[in-house]
Amino acid sequence: VQNRQSLDINALTSLLEGLGAQDSILTYYFAEKFVYLVLGNRKGVRMLRLSGLNQIRARINAVRETMGLAQADPSLALLDALGASLLGPVSGQLTSRIWFLPSGPLNGFPVDALRLKGRYLAQNHRWVNLASLRAVEQGSPQMRAGFRDRVFLGGNPQSDQQLFSYSLSSTAEIDVVRDNFVGPGLHIVQGVALQRDEFLDERFSNAALIHLAIPGSIDLAFPERSRLALSVGGNSEIRDYLLPADLSALDVSADLVVLSGTAMTGQGQSSFDSRLGFVTEFLGAGVRSVAVALWPLADAESAAFMQSFYDRLESDPDVAAALSGARLDRLNAASETNFRSWAGFQLYIR
Repeated sequence: VQNRQSLDINALTSLLEGLGAQDSILTYYFAEKFVYLVLGNRKGVRMLRLSGLNQIRARINAVRETMGLAQADPSLALLDALGASLLGPVSGQLTSRIWFLPSGPLNGFPVDALRLKGRYLAQNHRWVNLASLRAVEQGSPQMRAGFRDRVFLGGNPQSDQQLFSYSLSSTAEIDVVRDNFVGPGLHIVQGVALQRDEFLDERFSNAALIHLAIPGSIDLAFPERSRLALSVGGNSEIRDYLLPADLSALDVSADLVVLSGTAMTGQGQSSFDSRLGFVTEFLGAGVRSVAVALWPLADAESAAFMQSFYDRLESDPDVAAALSGARLDRLNAASETNFRSWAGFQLYIR
């Protein structure tokens, strides 16, 4: 399993000693009868056995059930209870930046949207999901200077368009990204043009930023069945889909890929499951970081989030900082119950 690669004791010690005072590494293992919490920092590793396995699983499932429902946020009481179960025992040891190694029931799950002492973790901690332990050594991902000169934007294929229609019905999110990066460095593909061969174009493989505002599903039980919707085209009325396997032979040099229209489906089949369709493949193809939606938002909400995110990224190339700031912007823009509008965007690094 990708994020369970072994480290010898010397390599692990060196990795932990290289952490900053603000850094800690967190992971969980769901065994047959217990949940184990593992927290590492520059002083060493601590492992705790948590009680209430069945209750914890039930609460995780309850949050997942609401994740897929429009206008349905999990209750604050549920987020408080799950936060207390999973994080309460180490609440005083959580640092400002947490590198999280997700797997099992917490794969594709917004752990930093849980609450401790009446506040979301995201309000006090910057959260970065790891594809492997060694990803920590690379530090927080940064956008290279001049990244705006190499931007690939794949637009929503607009499923209600008529076959062979070349008129484009843009979305607010696409407009935001286009307006932020308008210029000769922006390559935008929409409507019937969004076909499989666009992902073989060097403007895709050489892009510094790839933003795919494309509806799709990420299947936690069968990651290879994940898919992103392409356009209906040619002589067919059947929609085509991009699959994770389509990325397997590609080299992609982007600092960041944004997948804004995806939704998590199913659940992993073991406590070691850590693969996320497309996220794992993009990172394996050479991408430094992937920001992925755990559930899709309404167009206006997605546009507002992306405007905040790219405004921040323009002034600070730290991807994790920009995403964290955008999430807080959306959280603070409304009541504390607007969970769906900010909690679903998660960052993964290799």
